[in-house]
Amino acid sequence: MINVLKDKAFWLAILTIFALIMGALQPGYSLDVNSAVGMAVIAASLLIAWGLNPSGDGLIDLFKSRKWWAAIIGFLVLMLNSFHVFPGELNTEAVVGWVVIISWYIICMAIDPGAGWRKLMFSRKFWAALIGLAITMLQAFNVTLPEGITSETLLAFTLILTGAIGKFGLSSPVPEALPDPENGGE
Repeated sequence: MINVLKDKAFWLAILTIFALIMGALQPGYSLDVNSAVGMAVIAASLLIAWGLNPSGDGLIDLFKSRKWWAAIIGFLVLMLNSFHVFPGELNTEAVVGWVVIISWYIICMAIDPGAGWRKLMFSRKFWAALIGLAITMLQAFNVTLPEGITSETLLAFTLILTGAIGKFGLSSPVPEALPDPENGGE
């Protein structure tokens, strides 16, 4: 039982199930299909990232993980959108852009974890993701876009930034073999 409580995938499953149950039981919470699928995609990308590069086993390591916090932020925005907390509502394009950026950032963090929290402000992946996420949130705060810029245009720009995140994440050499935590790190 203690080993289950230390498992990161267990806590991810608990978080995902909690969010989906809230959609069924909470009055005023309308979890649409886009947000539910978005949460599932973010959870799946975190599991893929942990498979590519397991970073620690305990809960303390989980709370130090930038991949985990990116997933939490992704979940929170999708949940807050479902609670209608924002002045506007994220449409399908904005939800897709949000989920794609968060998911790709998580996977690229597994491939190239960078230098940790101390060097976060110098990370190109971080800034590309932050700009892309800010662009997707324009609609949630009812920002009026200039004439001719549609939500589809913003989605295209967001996907270009996602490509930049991938380029920054994949530009460093991938290690030949990641340490196997079950084999004593060898």
